[in-house]
Amino acid sequence: MKNFIKLSFIYLLIIFFLLEIGSFVASKFGLLVKNETPALYGGVALKDSARFARTEEQKWGGWRPINSVSRQVSECFNVEVRSNEIGARDSTFVGLKDNALFLLGDSMAEGFGVSYESTSQYLLEKKLNKDIYNFSVGHTFGPLQELLIYEEYKNKYTHHGVIVYILPVNDFTDNDRLWWEKVDTMRYRPYFSTSGDPLIPWYFPNAKKTIYDFEHASLKLKFISFVIDNFWFSNTIRTVRALFKYSMKGEYPGYFYARDYQQIHFGMAHSKIVDLAEDRDVLFVVIPSRKEIYEFAQLENPTQYKNQIWFRKLLELSERKNVHFLDLMMSQIPEDVDSLFLCDGHWSNDGNKWA
Repeated sequence: MKNFIKLSFIYLLIIFFLLEIGSFVASKFGLLVKNETPALYGGVALKDSARFARTEEQKWGGWRPINSVSRQVSECFNVEVRSNEIGARDSTFVGLKDNALFLLGDSMAEGFGVSYESTSQYLLEKKLNKDIYNFSVGHTFGPLQELLIYEEYKNKYTHHGVIVYILPVNDFTDNDRLWWEKVDTMRYRPYFSTSGDPLIPWYFPNAKKTIYDFEHASLKLKFISFVIDNFWFSNTIRTVRALFKYSMKGEYPGYFYARDYQQIHFGMAHSKIVDLAEDRDVLFVVIPSRKEIYEFAQLENPTQYKNQIWFRKLLELSERKNVHFLDLMMSQIPEDVDSLFLCDGHWSNDGNKWA
């Protein structure tokens, strides 16, 4: 019996060693979904990362604690993220010019993975000589959430225009209840209602408002943090988990495909934003992902997406005198497409400049 226990222990050590070495090599070559360096080897500790500088207690779900400092980390970037007095990734909103603009969107508008001075928001401010209130945030933030946050703040900050960044590769699913109910029902975030008015936000009954505070985190979360901070194999575990969750969701929509109801809800949320903006200028900016840019170049009829419900709705809205529409797929895309994107698909410094 003692020999069996000893032998089993040795086998477990060998398996652990091989998994750790294999995960290290795979991470260094960027082969996994997560390729982060553990804090033990010079990476950023989980408690100091962007995960613990996020809350889900507002009606729009994901946001940040006020005046917080954290880091966004991947195998190809490690940048500091600061929030202001209301939790936006921006400088102070106090005393801005009356001709300021609102920016609504997800992680692309937030500038995920680049320094604040490299974000498209910051570059636009310098180019236009206008202040921009950046109300964008990452971590699956969709059109319904953008509508709710605009409703909350539009009368609190004087502005004369609104810019809305649209990312088809996930905007159709970010607030789709049917999409998420098989995967994650614990997060406190709004979804389009499936009965009655879709714009009346619906929340999963078991979802709990959350402030991600490491000091008061559960023992389970602290154990997970210990593993992530000290072992390369945590990247392998998180990769397997992510692939399983993605496989549960089914085919991803985007420029070239989305279910009719997803496109209708998408259009309703953006129509409501235009209505709330009243006579202010509204600019919709549609953003292709790296994969979609390459796919566009290979299709026999690449502009077929313009016949879809979502695109026709944006064209319809742009017929109003104060509404404008910019499709970046139809802009001058650089020959070196990869230079526009970071390793995780967010805009690089060059991508933000291009946008």
